[in-house]
Amino acid sequence: MNIVFFTNNFFPRVSGVAVSIDFLCRALNELGHRTLVFAPDYVNNNDREDKFIYRAKSLNIIPSWLSVPLPMFDHTKIINSLIEFNPDVVHVHHPFLMGKTGMRLAHSNNIPLVFTYHTLYYEYLLNYFSSNSQVFEKAIYKRIADFSNQCNLVIAPTKQIKQYLSHFGVETQIEVVPTGIDLHIFNKDYQPSELDKIRSELKINSSDKVLLFVGRMAREKNVSLLLEALKEILKRFVNLVLLMVGKGVQIRKLQREAARLNIDKNVIWMGFQERNRLPLLYKLADLFLFPSVTDTQGIVLYEALAASIPIIAVRSLAAETIVDDRKNGLLSDDDPQDFAEKVTFALENLDSFEINFSLEEFSSYTVGNKVSKLYERLM
Repeated sequence: MNIVFFTNNFFPRVSGVAVSIDFLCRALNELGHRTLVFAPDYVNNNDREDKFIYRAKSLNIIPSWLSVPLPMFDHTKIINSLIEFNPDVVHVHHPFLMGKTGMRLAHSNNIPLVFTYHTLYYEYLLNYFSSNSQVFEKAIYKRIADFSNQCNLVIAPTKQIKQYLSHFGVETQIEVVPTGIDLHIFNKDYQPSELDKIRSELKINSSDKVLLFVGRMAREKNVSLLLEALKEILKRFVNLVLLMVGKGVQIRKLQREAARLNIDKNVIWMGFQERNRLPLLYKLADLFLFPSVTDTQGIVLYEALAASIPIIAVRSLAAETIVDDRKNGLLSDDDPQDFAEKVTFALENLDSFEINFSLEEFSSYTVGNKVSKLYERLM
């Protein structure tokens, strides 16, 4: 089959959506299918030759971090590329911009249309707009439901998100398919010497407790909560460091906030890390921290469990799906004090957690095979 993807963000901007699309493309390619991704142009794209990517004209606001696709100014070339590729399925990942373009082209060419729901848009937008009125909320949900109901299939990453979409009026068939995990990097067993080496590089003492956050440094990720909580945690654990992995538009502001809270000596800002290095950082950590309430699944949560480390997460649809409270982690209120109390309790009771995680369920073959069968049912 030939499958074309339309997305509003992709590499080099690192995000859960980008990771998810890239993983699915590779999984489908391994099964013999061809893929083409229509994505924004970030100027410094660094696309590999083995990837089929069309970079649509875009407004570059912050290179590599934020680029707004403008498909209306690239319409003819997009159509010509689509016709030349001759897709059997159009798979969109947002209900606007590139997603809307993909929908129009799928409908006009009688091609089956699939939509993956990645983001809790209402919760996401509340981080940037103060209005939390019922009118605003209903308008967002109506937009998502209307878009979804014009698709042939909607993919949700979890059962809870499927129920969420059905509750807000999505009547199109919804199937649950989680984002997969690269088994070849998470199956590796690391030697103590490898962990000692990275501790030495980061100047982390063997007696230090290590907390880990992996994600985009952006307002919707609720990262400030971690810093406020850390100030409280340090009252109980002096020998402790927080590894902050990722980059984003708020990183300077967060660094200033850490300095203001007088915790900057206990925070290590690691910036972007290659994916094959992430499992080593997970293995180094005692706890994984997840403050976001806007994610639909949180790929990093699966990665933390794959590395067998407990999770402390703010209650959300994503966290409550993956974190089994008091078994593989703890759930917290969206409150720095409560989050700090949960982290403190976990650090004092690390041996009480039991983590059982099936990597094979999230393998490229399992995920790719499931999605390709869903595609075939639409043809």
